[in-house]
Amino acid sequence: MTTPPLTVTATREGRVCILAVGGELDVATAPTLTRHAAAALRQPTERLIIDLSGLTFIDCSGVRALAAATRAVPPGCPVLVRGAGRRIRKILGLLAVTLERPGTTAPDRADWLILDLQVMMSWSEETRAESRALVAEARQVRARRAAIRENIGLAAGARTAHRAPAMKAIPVGPP
Repeated sequence: MTTPPLTVTATREGRVCILAVGGELDVATAPTLTRHAAAALRQPTERLIIDLSGLTFIDCSGVRALAAATRAVPPGCPVLVRGAGRRIRKILGLLAVTLERPGTTAPDRADWLILDLQVMMSWSEETRAESRALVAEARQVRARRAAIRENIGLAAGARTAHRAPAMKAIPVGPP
């Protein structure tokens, strides 16, 4: 069995750096994360988003490498972690490591943050509405399937009730 290699992808949207980490982050691959994070954070960064949705395994060395990446961002720069699976969150919790940190906002950036918050709230409402619609549709599908199964059961019962009795074998030949 081969283990998935570590993938680290740094993308930028303006001064927001998104660091996507996938595969296994352990003692052997932690230096790779450190190198990629250091290269990505050389440019001015106002927010760091660490996407762990592709991370399948992490050990103590990997946690230390992530913590080092969050310490490398400038003071006041918020750090957000997204997509961490249950097992990854459990390891971070057991080691009492908090990667996220709030940032400070310069007064001239407050309007931008309010607009950003309004956009996120709008997306959140859209997502909730879509989720409610999907749940309602799933309930309708389940109800239709149950009705179909019930109709099939009734039809099968009706067929067996209307069958002619089996004929008895009549002996042929001299008695």
